[in-house]
Amino acid sequence: MRQSLIFFLPTLLALTLASCVTTGNISTKYDVSALKNSGLVLFSVTHDKNTEYFFRRGTDIRFNVYFRNTDNNIEIPAAFSNDTLALIVTSQFDAVWGRAYVREFAAGRYEVSGWSLEQGIGAKTRTTKPKKPLPPIAFDVKAGSVTYIGNVHGSLQWGRKMPMALNLIGGADLAGGVIAEIRSEYDRDAKVILEDYPQLADRIVVRPLPNGPWIEDAPGRTTLSKTEFTQACMKYEEPLAQQRIGQGEIKTKEDATAFAEKACAALAEVCANDPASEKCRSVATPFGLASEQGSSTAAELLNAATRGETDRVKSLLAGGVDTNVRNAVGWTPLMLAAAERHTSTVEILLEAGADPNAENALGRTALMFAASYGQDSTVQLLLDRGAKPNIVPKDHSGWTALMAAAARGHVNTVGLLLQNGADPNIRSKDGRTAIKLARDEGRSEVVKKLSATGN
Repeated sequence: MRQSLIFFLPTLLALTLASCVTTGNISTKYDVSALKNSGLVLFSVTHDKNTEYFFRRGTDIRFNVYFRNTDNNIEIPAAFSNDTLALIVTSQFDAVWGRAYVREFAAGRYEVSGWSLEQGIGAKTRTTKPKKPLPPIAFDVKAGSVTYIGNVHGSLQWGRKMPMALNLIGGADLAGGVIAEIRSEYDRDAKVILEDYPQLADRIVVRPLPNGPWIEDAPGRTTLSKTEFTQACMKYEEPLAQQRIGQGEIKTKEDATAFAEKACAALAEVCANDPASEKCRSVATPFGLASEQGSSTAAELLNAATRGETDRVKSLLAGGVDTNVRNAVGWTPLMLAAAERHTSTVEILLEAGADPNAENALGRTALMFAASYGQDSTVQLLLDRGAKPNIVPKDHSGWTALMAAAARGHVNTVGLLLQNGADPNIRSKDGRTAIKLARDEGRSEVVKKLSATGN
């Protein structure tokens, strides 16, 4: 007996310390630069912590999640949670039992295809599966990518108490079944993953699967609250707004935050009203809240244009994506590229037939954005392709491209616009012309340029 106990205690200690492990098919010393034709997929598989047993830790339960490569119709080895006997909480997974995964997948199309739960009862194992096949949840793996896709969680529905004869430590079985859920648990999972894989820091892109119960309508829905959406949006939009401090209404860091908050609140409304729509997917993808796959190639083009990924833009356009596709608030790829100052991307989009006079929901055009930032090369490209300089937006200001350039002191841009027919006599919503705006903003060189036109 004593000898058995000597062997048992180290085993118990090992199990205690292994309550949450990172399990993947790559070494912890993996060289990320070696990714050529594959990508890393990060996720976790968990199930509820048992509260029905005397020990409360260790119930001999395993929640399995299955994957499939849809390009080749190949099943991928299952990922699973672990539920070993452990008396001490030692992991980030305090409320659940689980594993965080870092797996290498060949570039291509995949799906989370199903789940099962194995429960040990005495000397037997009971397997619980969905009563009906669940619709698979698709995702893409891109070469060189390191992508977090979320957490697949088994919510246990406990049923009747089991007889002592079946379970010597007492408890209940899963007569109530299991509810599988897709969750975004990036902060928790990343802490575990980066402990073993610090080389992935700053490389992870968060693109979780659609959140919510994994039921028939799961792939097209989201249960993200407005707060969750807005928080993710602010992480993306606030740094962009801060880059524009000193331009127009954004004069301070506080102005930038307010500007981003207003934009994110409007976008959160879009997804709150129609979470399954392509519009929602288009605005959610940059924030890591929707995957770029299937019908959302339009969203991918919008994102590639925003980031100035010219080669990706070319590839998507060659694949037939509409160059004039719009997101939820009416922005086209051309507007995004112009606003983010990606001249080479603007040129590619114009060559592919992008409409230089398309207006977003506020009536603003790509030329207005380029002019407001003094991007003369982009302004010239747009004018050469027929951009109209005298369009008046429907926003609160009514500033034309000339007014925007004048108010921000871009002398050369003002000259380009004037040479191409910009009208200096158009008035803004508050009755000011371009020269009046320049005077009010202290842009003396612009005032001289406009004065020379006799206005």
